[in-house]
Amino acid sequence: MTLEHMVRQVKEPITEWRTPNRLRRWRTDNGISLDELADLVGLSKSMLSRVERGERGLSAVAKVKVARRLDVPVRELFEVEPIDAEGLSA
Repeated sequence: MTLEHMVRQVKEPITEWRTPNRLRRWRTDNGISLDELADLVGLSKSMLSRVERGERGLSAVAKVKVARRLDVPVRELFEVEPIDAEGLSA
């Protein structure tokens, strides 16, 4: 990797999925347990737990199912927010 390439990467906006934090908040705000959400959307509890911890992502189909069950706009599960170099929201 060249120095020019590294400089370009730093100058470009860095993005991060904020789904994990939002997913847990939406689920708990709706009073739904991890087990209940897993049953409602057809995913395992362990998979959803890993998504909430930011270790895994959801497919587009799973995002739509989750959004509908939690009564949040589907677009909320597809939004990406810019973050600064330290990983904090810009």
